Amino acid sequence: MQKRTFVAAIALAVGMAILAAGPLAGGMLPGPAPVPGPAPVPGPAAATVHPELARANARSVASSYLSQVKGQLGLDEPDLAFVPRSVVVDGHGASHVRFEETYRGVPVFSGEVIAHVNNQVQGVFGLSSRAETIPFMDVSPAFGAGKADRIAKRDFHLNNGAGKVDTATRLVIYPGCQGYALAYQVRVSNVLHDSLAPAETMYFVDARSGLIIDSWDALEAKKPSTGGGGGHGGHGGGGSGVTYSTPVIGSGSSLYSGSVSIGTAQASDGSSNFAMQDLVRGSMYTTDMNNRTNGGGTLFTSTTNSWGNGSTSDSVTVGVDAHFGAEMTWDYYLNTFGRDGIYNDGKGAVSRVHYGRNYNNAFWSDSCKCMSYGDGDGRVLSPLTSLDVAGHEMSHGVTSATSNLNYSGEPGGLNEAFSDIMGTGVEFYAAAHGAQKTPNYWIGEDVYTPNTPNDALRYMDDPTKDGASIDNYADYYSGLDVHYSSGIWNNMFYLLAHGGKNRTSGISVSGIGIDKALAICYLANTSYFGSGETFHQARLDCIAAAAQLYGSGSTEAQRTSDAWTAVGVN
Repeated sequence: MQKRTFVAAIALAVGMAILAAGPLAGGMLPGPAPVPGPAPVPGPAAATVHPELARANARSVASSYLSQVKGQLGLDEPDLAFVPRSVVVDGHGASHVRFEETYRGVPVFSGEVIAHVNNQVQGVFGLSSRAETIPFMDVSPAFGAGKADRIAKRDFHLNNGAGKVDTATRLVIYPGCQGYALAYQVRVSNVLHDSLAPAETMYFVDARSGLIIDSWDALEAKKPSTGGGGGHGGHGGGGSGVTYSTPVIGSGSSLYSGSVSIGTAQASDGSSNFAMQDLVRGSMYTTDMNNRTNGGGTLFTSTTNSWGNGSTSDSVTVGVDAHFGAEMTWDYYLNTFGRDGIYNDGKGAVSRVHYGRNYNNAFWSDSCKCMSYGDGDGRVLSPLTSLDVAGHEMSHGVTSATSNLNYSGEPGGLNEAFSDIMGTGVEFYAAAHGAQKTPNYWIGEDVYTPNTPNDALRYMDDPTKDGASIDNYADYYSGLDVHYSSGIWNNMFYLLAHGGKNRTSGISVSGIGIDKALAICYLANTSYFGSGETFHQARLDCIAAAAQLYGSGSTEAQRTSDAWTAVGVN
């Protein structure tokens, strides 16, 4: 892809430090002077205004500021416009407003500006821009979206087999290797339908020639695709006409977390009928796919409100793990960052277990906003419903709702790493809240190679231990699988949280503790990263997040810089 200009200008209360890259390097943000950033606070701050009002105020302030400075940024072309896409109120006194760049009304893929607003003084304290002017081009496509769908589906079926699929299509300006192109962005997914293997692919179809100019695997899975695992037969829906409306607490015997309490729902008629649905946590629920791949599965129900037996001899047991993992992920995000659900909309997600036959993977799909867990083959993997896997999958949804990191190239590696980082956060949180689990910095150690100690899917302390992941940017190359390039940010996080030495560079870093490291990584991804983020940009944005949280001259900001240096990102 064509390299996009990146500008980050962050003015903070402590020392008024300015971080800049690109054409503004070495100088302050042009136009009206940025206001001081919010004073660093130790944790989520109590809201002084209703979140919706805070978002509306921040959107107004940011829009006004951007209109004043876009000329100095070279973005005042009459054909360019910036449309507010989302606002994150971060709980630390700031809001972050994302604007999508459009050219003559057509969205520019990965083109955006993020304005960082101090809520207390209602002023902008920083601006991150990944937008640039677009050479004049005709935005009238030679054919409609329907033809683009057919082109993408034809290629999808060639690679994944025939079957029913879902598509989502929009016209975009795409920055490709040969310059900007008018293209249809088409997401093709078979996740909710009968298929040989779950698949989801992002396509870019040239809107003039009809050629596919770029594509990548968009199924956000726990591990690189292994293929296989699909069962056949129609089975969908859940429940049996019973209405469950009373929140209660059930007792569960899980496979990986011991005896746990889970949120369930009792039948509205007061009878002894219960469902694995948590009405308190956004009505999230868990279903049994019965080794199929199509439909939503069957809602787990019980007449005792006692679930599972701690082993795979009861099919409900892994449902307990998935449900408990979803609840711990919900609680972790809410109680740590003030985030009310994956999409911060108060709605719980669906967990689908017993997906396919001997399926050695788990994945999150943006198409259905659901998680799917395979049972594993019993040889390489056991059921993939451990705490860190659950936190990993749902964190893909958090990324989709915020930075929307592309699942390809460098942003794809960052996408995977963020899910590993937050999955680790969920594991540590759950261990402190009832899970019989000793937390660590390994990923998927509970589900990998049953009965074999000291094995995991990925290792944050030494990513190279899996034989494929890298721990240093010096070893990165275009086309590297995103699960393997995730080792760069994974090791950076480990060094920042725990301290240690990068195997490749030999550089040592003193840790600042896992809670601070998690806070920095979360704020960076949700409020500073752009969809096309590179590792270099991630370094700048993590330092900016650390500066906002702890001060620009703080030990935390310096250690963040040190950790990125250790993994070869300068």
